[in-house]
Amino acid sequence: MGKEEEKDEDFDEASLTEFKAHLHDRYETPGMADEDASSSVRDCCMDLTTAIFEIAHMVRREFRQPAMADQLLRCGMSIGTNMAEAESAQSEEEYLRKCEITRMECLEARKWLEAFYSNRFYALFQLEPIMAKCDHIRERLDAICGTARKGAAAK
Repeated sequence: MGKEEEKDEDFDEASLTEFKAHLHDRYETPGMADEDASSSVRDCCMDLTTAIFEIAHMVRREFRQPAMADQLLRCGMSIGTNMAEAESAQSEEEYLRKCEITRMECLEARKWLEAFYSNRFYALFQLEPIMAKCDHIRERLDAICGTARKGAAAK
C-alpha cells in the first residue's frame, strides 16, 4: 500500500464531519446583503475560490470523484483569476469581458455545488453559504456590467 492510500484510510468519518462543519462555519455569511461596501468583488471572489478549492479537494479525496472535483476546481479557480485580470484590464471592453466570464464561472460553480448536494456529498446547509456567495458575486457583477454598458452606450 502506497503513502497516498495510507493517507486516505487515515481520514475517518469524524474528520470528514468536522471538515464539513468547518466549511459551513467559515463561509456562513448572514446578512450578506448588508455586507460592508468596502468589501471588493475581488475579495469576495478570492474567498469563494478558497472555499471551492477546499470542497473540490474533499470530493476528490473522500468521495473519489476526481472528474466532478476537477470540473468544480476549474471553474472555481477561474473566478478568482478572471476577477484579478479584470482589475488589471487595459480597456473597458476587456474589463467587461473578464467580469462576464467571472459571472458565468460563478453560475457554473453554483451548478456543480448543486450537483454535489444532489449526489449527497454534502448537506444543503453546508453548501448554502457558498452558493449564496456565488449568487452574491453574480449580482454584484451584473450591476457592474450593467452600469458599464449604460456608460458605453451613452458615449
